[in-house]
Amino acid sequence: MNESQQPKEIQIKNARSLKTLARAIAISQGRFTLILVQCNYADLRSQILGQLQSQNLGDIREIFLPQSANKLDAIIAAEVGEDRPNAVIVLGLESVSAIDDLLSVTNQARDKFRYNFSFPLVWCVNDEILTKLIRLAPDLYSWAGVPIKFNFTTNQLIDLLQQQAEELFAQVLDPHQYRFIEQDNFNCQRVELELALEELQSRGEYLPELEASQRFILGREAYLNNDMDKSRLLYIQSLVFWQGKTQKSPGSILIESDHQKYLERQAGLLCYLGLWWRRYAVLHRAKETKAYQKARIYYLRCLRVLEQANRLDLVAKFINACGETLKQLQAWDELEQIANKAVDLYQTYPHSLKLSYAYGLLAEIAIAKSHWNEAQKYAETALEINQQQSTPLSQEGRGDIDPDLSWLQSHYESWYRLLLAKIQRYLEQLSAAESNLEIAQDKCNISYNPQLYIQILEELRCVHFQQHHYLEAFNIKSEKNSLEQQYGFRAFIGAGRLKSQRQVINPAFVSVGTSKAKNPENKQFQLGKVAQEIEASGRKPDVDNLVAKISRDDQKLIVIHGLSGVGKSSLLTAGLVPALYQEVTIDSRTPLPVILRNYNDWAQEVGSCLAAAIKQVKDIDLVAIPDKVAGIIEQLQLNIERNFLTILIFDQFEEFFFNCPNPLERRKFWEFLHLCLDRIDIGYVKVILSLREDYLHLLLEADRLTTLQVTQNDILNKEIRYYFGNFSPAQAQRVIEDLTARSFYMEPGLIDALVADLAGELKEVRPIELQVVGMQLQTEGISRLRQYQEIGNKQKLIERFLNSVIQDCGQENKRVAELLLYFLTDENNTRPPKTKVELAAALDQEANKLELVLEILVQSGLVSLIPQSPADRYQLIHDYLVAFIRQQRSVDLVAELENEREARKATEAKLDEILKEQLRNTNHQKMLKALNFSDALSASAELEFTANKGQLQPLLKVIKAGKQLQAIKAAISIPNEKQLEITARLNSIFAAMKERNSLQGHENGVNSVSFSPDGQTLASASRDKTVKLWRTDGRLITTFIGHEDWVRSVSFSPDGQTLASASRDKTVKLWRTDGSLITTFIGHESEVYSVSFSPDGQTLASASDDKTVKLWRTDGRLITTFIGA
Repeated sequence: MNESQQPKEIQIKNARSLKTLARAIAISQGRFTLILVQCNYADLRSQILGQLQSQNLGDIREIFLPQSANKLDAIIAAEVGEDRPNAVIVLGLESVSAIDDLLSVTNQARDKFRYNFSFPLVWCVNDEILTKLIRLAPDLYSWAGVPIKFNFTTNQLIDLLQQQAEELFAQVLDPHQYRFIEQDNFNCQRVELELALEELQSRGEYLPELEASQRFILGREAYLNNDMDKSRLLYIQSLVFWQGKTQKSPGSILIESDHQKYLERQAGLLCYLGLWWRRYAVLHRAKETKAYQKARIYYLRCLRVLEQANRLDLVAKFINACGETLKQLQAWDELEQIANKAVDLYQTYPHSLKLSYAYGLLAEIAIAKSHWNEAQKYAETALEINQQQSTPLSQEGRGDIDPDLSWLQSHYESWYRLLLAKIQRYLEQLSAAESNLEIAQDKCNISYNPQLYIQILEELRCVHFQQHHYLEAFNIKSEKNSLEQQYGFRAFIGAGRLKSQRQVINPAFVSVGTSKAKNPENKQFQLGKVAQEIEASGRKPDVDNLVAKISRDDQKLIVIHGLSGVGKSSLLTAGLVPALYQEVTIDSRTPLPVILRNYNDWAQEVGSCLAAAIKQVKDIDLVAIPDKVAGIIEQLQLNIERNFLTILIFDQFEEFFFNCPNPLERRKFWEFLHLCLDRIDIGYVKVILSLREDYLHLLLEADRLTTLQVTQNDILNKEIRYYFGNFSPAQAQRVIEDLTARSFYMEPGLIDALVADLAGELKEVRPIELQVVGMQLQTEGISRLRQYQEIGNKQKLIERFLNSVIQDCGQENKRVAELLLYFLTDENNTRPPKTKVELAAALDQEANKLELVLEILVQSGLVSLIPQSPADRYQLIHDYLVAFIRQQRSVDLVAELENEREARKATEAKLDEILKEQLRNTNHQKMLKALNFSDALSASAELEFTANKGQLQPLLKVIKAGKQLQAIKAAISIPNEKQLEITARLNSIFAAMKERNSLQGHENGVNSVSFSPDGQTLASASRDKTVKLWRTDGRLITTFIGHEDWVRSVSFSPDGQTLASASRDKTVKLWRTDGSLITTFIGHESEVYSVSFSPDGQTLASASDDKTVKLWRTDGRLITTFIGA
């Protein structure tokens, strides 16, 4: 609009346009017609539609498009159904997120509108949407006539803009309004404001105050849309105007009320610029100190201006934001003045939440100055005030409850409990500290303040470490490192797996209710976005290539392969899965990525992960989670009806073969894949297998065990495989530059030297090595080339990383950690893989510490677990670690260990001789008594056998007497006449004995039998995988079923109430005599040959082919392991 228009002329034109619109609808009944209404203002559109509805044109439907709209014809069809309205008016095109895609798709599907809709379709568009329509949907636009235009008068435009400005400043300067004001509270959006300003300028209207107000509004809108540079520029332009208005120029007269208004608006802009710099600090960790210094300046200026305006109630509103900024800068003395001032203000302007926060600041200051008693008093006061009301706090003494501030009450409680825990840890009240930290962790919303959550984790790690809970402490440390990577505090993650980036949604910076922050359709917000490391490293093309492959109709299976440590899992979790979430549709379907890594029960895991994915993407809870192949196939078919494209991703797939060693069980998986990929009635299912390159050959069995039509029985053909390798030096440089720019500055010279060092002669950089070295650089704060050169090279950093992991094992386990790493090397400077049994044997007496230390070393990335059969093996992650380990004092430790072993052997030998001498003196008397007992026992058996021919009991006595006789003969000399007398008596009973009972029922050979202590029952162990319990008359009592392989041995407990069985399936099982299983003892790495109870029945011993004997408690807990050669 380029001519000045009088109000009356505009009103006349609007009335004429309304008639044109009504006539166009009336003459288009019964056929499809596209009518364009051009109007830039929502209020005016509402007026027009109200007038149109009053003209008796029949059934006129209004459809307001959702932000997620992607198919206009489908939305209209769903709204209209079988009805035939007189017209349908489409509103909200300007709010659609993917408006360009919507217009392009609509242009391609324009014929559907003509065939399916026999009524006029009215599109309400603003100038911006009209321009896009002409450019992106020219064919569709050609069907419409000239757009019917409506406009506001000049005074209406001015009133509209002034109203919006007054409403915004009123809420910004409302002392009772605590949160960031949502842009959704205002009817006028960015485009509408900009078009209104352009319209006024084209009419020759220039209103500086109004323009300054609109710059503030547009600056907030840019801030909400993450256009930070534009936001700051608009804020400053608005601030300059209000500052100028408060400065008296010669000859000017300032009205008091206007001066007050200008001061208040100036303060509002200063506050928002302080907020801007605080958010900038969160987004740019490498520059956060500078950003907080800027924020400090703006907040202090804001407070001074408000004091000048005598608005102490607004000082009370904004002072805590200034305090938070000073806390981040650790400006303790200045913060103390601000915090005390805040406490005084809240006596006049009561607000319990803000008062508690001020006391929290005082506690933080006292801790920083090591004034522990004072800190405890302040922290307890802050917590007490915060908890005074069980319901969310009332605002500023007004008495009304603000439910939206409940998040802040919980957030502050988590901070106060963290402060208390710090104090309690210093006072060595570790249990109380742990309790407070657990509550703090539960109360803290990580998305609102990840920095606080990370501080809680660090304090919890320290508490666990001081309590010698080293594994828990290390797990917390790993979680902390991962979250620091996800939220941008840490540039490098070390040996951990990359995860997708997460956004900080802090209501102090931006409203959680605003459209971009909490829109349920915003998958990038909900489900994460592609990790910065993936994009920066040049890996983004790999993600794009995989998405393109998934999108192809002829690509149903993809096999990703690469060396260990190249980042395959990170590519999937931090790259591909977030990228799939960001795809609106693939082949008009919603992508549903389902990723799994646990293969102990693969079918159950697929079902669980499938249900979790559906819940995450569409918030649908399955009635029943499938755990069998048939149920999973049925769910995949239901996914088609829900318009899903299901992508099953099997990560670390080599573990499938080790967790499922039975080929028959693996055949079931391959048949499942065949059903997923080859059956036409399922369809819309893609499968990705990701595994290490050295295990790629294991996939060949698929060609033998099933027939996959999609592979043409060639699962490793190049069309299916996708290779994923190391970084090139250029890629590595991009990674480091991008990551350090965000959260940890590193000068260019250091980056160049580091890349050259990492690339070596092969000119390749292993991602895991880059992450480990980078993590150590950041931990030590090494950001300049000179510092790096003083250290030496990457090897020194790896050595320091290695030592830090050893420290994580605890001081009492340090020696074991060092020895363990040494035993994973050899004299040839290689890193041979070793089993847990081999490592335990090498550690000798300190083997009881193996589990803990090995777990930490594996999780740290120093040691890799290699799944193998019959026993897993452990190996150092890289060859270059060998030299570090063998150069350290590990050699001395091994020598010490060997000396201790020799000294212990000598001591044991001496003690053994003393004991043997004592035994020789006592055993002779014992054996003589035993001989007399054996004599009496054989005589008793003879009498009983004579009286009760054929009974089993005498035979048992005979066997017992014979065993005792053999033992006595080995210990002492027995007179010949006595020996002949007992032997003759026993032989006579054997000669007269006939078989009475034959116990039959096993389906394979019997390996072992055992009588109950009372002799009334016996148990048998068989190769048919069962144990059977019999009466002595041959009747079967019960069968014990549970072992998965031969049962080698069976033994009764001394009280006869339980029995234990040992099996070739590597387990020992404890049973009740009724056949019910009590527990399973798991720990052996090969078949178990024998099991035996202790005399008191409280412990069991098991002997295995893995060269160990293990001692167990009857509840299944391992007591110790005896290791042999």
